[in-house]
Amino acid sequence: NIYPMNGSLNSSKNSQNPFEWMKQLTNEQKKNYRKVIRHLAKLNGMTYQEFKEYTYWCYDNPRNVEQVEADNIKGLTSIKLWKLRRNSDGSN
Repeated sequence: NIYPMNGSLNSSKNSQNPFEWMKQLTNEQKKNYRKVIRHLAKLNGMTYQEFKEYTYWCYDNPRNVEQVEADNIKGLTSIKLWKLRRNSDGSN
């Protein structure tokens, strides 16, 4: 929703993990989309690879609105939760 693209391409994404969806793109589209991902990663203080891992984690660990709101009250954003779980798993 932050990257302008034609309607059919946007519709094809639906609710898929963007890294899985990206596999169907042309090389030029992938190149452009990677720029967007690098930008998002940088905005969130992550590398491209960390952002990819975070995205997969989000898709593997969906949370409902109530869970997100409860975590936010505790000062826990999704990124902070991912980092905490990543560190506790010894993945870092």
